[in-house]
Amino acid sequence: MKKTLLRLRSGICYLVLLTFGMHMFACKKNITKEEANTVISTYFTAKYKRLVSSDPGGQDFTGIMLGDSAAKRVTDKVDLFRQTAAALGLTAIAYKNTIVIDSTDFKTDTAKVYVKERLSITYRLKPGKQTDTISTIYINFYAFSLQQKSGKTVVVNEGLLSQDPLYISAKQNVNYLDTVQKPSVGIRLKNYDGKAAANYALAYFSSPNPQYCNFDQKGGDCTNFASQALLAGGWEKNSSWNAEGASCCKNILACSIQNCYTCSWTVAHEFYLYLPNSNRVSGNTTPDKLNPGDILQQDYNADGRIDHTMIVTSKLGNEVFVTYRSLGDNTARKDINVKQVKGSLTAWRLKDKY
Repeated sequence: MKKTLLRLRSGICYLVLLTFGMHMFACKKNITKEEANTVISTYFTAKYKRLVSSDPGGQDFTGIMLGDSAAKRVTDKVDLFRQTAAALGLTAIAYKNTIVIDSTDFKTDTAKVYVKERLSITYRLKPGKQTDTISTIYINFYAFSLQQKSGKTVVVNEGLLSQDPLYISAKQNVNYLDTVQKPSVGIRLKNYDGKAAANYALAYFSSPNPQYCNFDQKGGDCTNFASQALLAGGWEKNSSWNAEGASCCKNILACSIQNCYTCSWTVAHEFYLYLPNSNRVSGNTTPDKLNPGDILQQDYNADGRIDHTMIVTSKLGNEVFVTYRSLGDNTARKDINVKQVKGSLTAWRLKDKY
């Protein structure tokens, strides 16, 4: 077999002269952002079609993934999610997703692409429930590795940067799906008592509960304190929102260490990112619409990063009052009128049932 190397402006091509007299070109060229968007969109479409299809075996990743093992890894995890959902009486029947490419790193014939996805999945419940369907919304972040193979861009690997519901373990799948709001007979809903959460905050705002770490001299105790109040009100811990490990009390940054407090429990901005994906909030509103047990967060400088977390402890007419522990200066405040709170505010209404 003879090989003749041709150099073209568009890239480097190899002209291969096969023994039976045919020619084949395999050209290396830069992967474009448009090509990356197309192949990643195709990948997501195949994944979610397999999830919602009545014949999942007819949906595969031929021509999308590089190699059979990579394709099988994705199909196995999608099928695991289907099985786990079915065990809870849920069948995924529809989806809608949008993606945005955040950043890229293109090489000659490979690319690293960072993607943000907004995904909605609709589930059908078992017959006899009070409602026929429910929907959940996820915000996911991925790092895709792409490569050109025979002149075609394919997915080499998909790295998960946040908790994609299709890529968590079977046990976590059960825990996650069990927290989805399901107003139906036979599926247990968890209750949240905002007044109980407010009462906890009023009891411990100036004298921290010794059962938990106290971060008032280590970056601020506000979110740790608010999380404790939510727990007292009926929120249950999970793998994404948790507090454990007395050895983690030395530094608030211990939240990045396994088996310590999760950052969503202790850090205001991480808690802000967790809330919309928790299935425990009704959404954003204005501060005057908040009730006892709801959450108010503050961005001091309007720079897009949340700096402080407060919990509503009382309301008189349209006057809303919040209580909080330190902003990092060992302060604690009880029943402060939200009109006194400056900066950019985010007001969260919490669900009574989740």
